[in-house]
Amino acid sequence: MKNFQGITTQENADKYVHASFYITLTALWTLYGYSAFSNRGKTRLVVFVGTVLFGVLIEVFQGLFTQDRSPDMTDVFANSSGSVVATLLFWIADKVKKH
Repeated sequence: MKNFQGITTQENADKYVHASFYITLTALWTLYGYSAFSNRGKTRLVVFVGTVLFGVLIEVFQGLFTQDRSPDMTDVFANSSGSVVATLLFWIADKVKKH
């Protein structure tokens, strides 16, 4: 555990933040896609691929264009995990809605 000015944090707690942000990002983009396009399955796929690629690019750019940050594969995994969770929730919701 790390201690920041009296605040104790779990090691890798920021990964939960990454996943939460990507759940939100994926959900918002999916909701927009559902309102703009008629093919919900294709919308989910495009949004999922887009958010995963966005997460990878952010990490690559951190390594290329900053001096005080470095790329982290566990961030990519956390980001992608958030995208997977949101995409699965939308897929399940669509399946339940059809029945």
